[in-house]
Amino acid sequence: MAAEEAKNIKPEVEDDAEAQYPKDTPLQATLDGPSETTCVAPVTAGTKKKKKKKGKSAKKTGTGFEESFADAPVTPEEFAHERDIVYHSSVPFPERIEECIQRWRAKRRMDSYKNNLFTKYLIIGGVESGVRQFTGFDQDAAVDGEMDKDEIRAATAIDVVNTGNNEIYYMQGEGWDVDFAGVVAGFFSYQLLEITSYHREHTLIGIQVVENFLNYVLHHNVCPEYEENINKARIICKQAKEEAFDIPRIQYILLPGSFNQALADQCEPEGPDKDQAAAVLRTVMTWGDDELIQKFPAKGEERLALTGSQDRRLEILEVNRAEANLMDGDEFYSPIAPIGRILARDTFIEDGFSVTPTEEEWRAEQAENPTVESFSLWINDAVLALMRPGQKIRADILETKQGIRILGKISDVYPSYYVFLPQNLMVGWKQPVENPRPAPTTKDIKQWMAFGDEGDIEGEEKEVES
Repeated sequence: MAAEEAKNIKPEVEDDAEAQYPKDTPLQATLDGPSETTCVAPVTAGTKKKKKKKGKSAKKTGTGFEESFADAPVTPEEFAHERDIVYHSSVPFPERIEECIQRWRAKRRMDSYKNNLFTKYLIIGGVESGVRQFTGFDQDAAVDGEMDKDEIRAATAIDVVNTGNNEIYYMQGEGWDVDFAGVVAGFFSYQLLEITSYHREHTLIGIQVVENFLNYVLHHNVCPEYEENINKARIICKQAKEEAFDIPRIQYILLPGSFNQALADQCEPEGPDKDQAAAVLRTVMTWGDDELIQKFPAKGEERLALTGSQDRRLEILEVNRAEANLMDGDEFYSPIAPIGRILARDTFIEDGFSVTPTEEEWRAEQAENPTVESFSLWINDAVLALMRPGQKIRADILETKQGIRILGKISDVYPSYYVFLPQNLMVGWKQPVENPRPAPTTKDIKQWMAFGDEGDIEGEEKEVES
C-alpha cells in the first residue's frame, strides 16, 4: 500500500529542463515529441508571446504598375457619371484633365520615386504640383463621414492646371496648345534622363509611369478630341524604351567607329602605315557600295586629302546596313569589320543654349550658303544596328577632295523623338526676392559675412570682431 501511494506522489522538484520549459511550451514539445494537447504558453519571465497569424484581409494589393495590370471595368453607374458629368465635353479641358490626374493618383500606389517622376512630367506639361493653401479641409468632417470620397479627393489634391495666371509658364495663354505627344517627347528627351542619369531600371520606371497614365486617360475617355495625339504619345513611350539606352552608347562609345578613324588617319600628312592602308582598302572593296568604291582612290593612286572640316547638325534619313549574305555566308569570310551607310541631311536642332543660332538664323545661313540636300556617311555595321531614321547627330564632318565625307568628333546624339521644350529651362525657377544683404567686396568681406538674415535696414554698420 505504501509503495502504491509513493508512486502517486509527484516529486516536488522536477527535472531542470522540464522545470525551465514546461511540456505546454513549444520548446519542450520539440524535445518530447508532438503533443495532442493545445499549447498555452504560461506567463513566465523570458517567454515570448506567440505571433498572431494575419488573416486573408491582410494580403497585399497591387500597385497598378504590374506588367499584367489592367484597369477594372467600370460599373454602369460609374460610366454614366464620368460620361455625363465628370468628363462631359461641355466641361473645359483643364478641369477634365485635373480631375483625371486626381483620380489616377488615388487609384495607384506610388512610392516617392515614382511620385517624383510623375510630378516632374506634370510640371513640364504646365501642371503645377504642391500643397494647396487656404482650402479649408476639415479632417474631422472626413472622419465623421460628412464628406464623400470625391470631396475628400478634391480637397487633398496637389495638382493644379493654371490657365493664364502663372508667371513661370504662362504668358497670358499665348503660344500654348494641348499636345500630349510633345510633352512626352520633351520629358523623355531631357528631364527624365537628367533625373535618372541614364540608369536603365530608373528610366524604365519613368517611362512606365507616363505610359500608365496615358492608358488611363484613354480607358476613361477623358478627352476623346485628343485620342489620336495620345496614341502618338504612347508610340513615343515604346520608342523611348528602345532608344533611351542606345543613345549614350552611340555617342560616347561607338561613334565615329574604327572605319572613320582609319579614314581620318589616311588623310594625315605623314600618312598611315602600309598595313592600315591595305586594311582600309580591303574594307572598302569588300563592304563598300558602288558610290564609295568609285570615289575611293585605288592602290597606287594618290591618297585621301582633306579639303575642309565643318561642325554640322545632321538628321538621319536612311540606315543601310551591310549585306547579310556577306556577313552570314560560308563561302566568303573576312576578318575586317563590315560597314554600312547612312543617308543624312543638314537640319536645325534646338537645345536652348544662347550660343546656338535660332531657327530663323539657321535658315538664313542656309540660304546664303546652300548645301547638298543629302549625302552618305559610311559607318561600322555594329553601330548602324543601333541607329534609326529620325535620329540627329551633331559632329565634325571632314571632306576630302575625292568627295568622301568622314565622320569626325561627335558632340551630341539625339533620339528620333527628340523635342526641346522651353519649359525645361524653367524647372526649379522661383520668383526673385529682394535681398537686403550688401554686395560683397574685398574691403568689407567680414562685414558682409556677418550681415544677419534680418538685414541692416537702417544702414547702421555692425561691429565685427577682428
